[in-house]
Amino acid sequence: MRGFEEIVGSRRFALGVREDCYGVWDLRRPDQPLATYPKTDAGFGEAEEHFDRLRRSEPRDRASLTIALRWALIAGLSFWVFAGGIYDVLYAKGAFASEGLSRLATVLLSISMIASRVWVAALVGLAALWLRRAMGDRTEARPD
Repeated sequence: MRGFEEIVGSRRFALGVREDCYGVWDLRRPDQPLATYPKTDAGFGEAEEHFDRLRRSEPRDRASLTIALRWALIAGLSFWVFAGGIYDVLYAKGAFASEGLSRLATVLLSISMIASRVWVAALVGLAALWLRRAMGDRTEARPD
């Protein structure tokens, strides 16, 4: 049970009110406010500004980055597999002997190289996000 009534909150911080004051609380440690302000209109304004500063400093939601990296991974893998597969089939048939198809070979290899870099970079990015999330959970769970 908290010793304040929450007016507005974020994942980590809350702007709240007690009988005697407005305050800003860190929800990881809600027993004591980070700061208190007089229970006046001016005090509420100051508390709201403080809360807004803290809320803006919170890390952005990583969901959109995760979605973008997943799409990059899927697209990169798809282009890599298809371009490489087409190249391999045409190479096996000896189709690159003519000049027109040798340009196609260059294009397919270029697509394949770029796509491989995209999917590897996306995979590394997803692994880094996963590792950061896993390490962050451990650090937050540590008692002081």
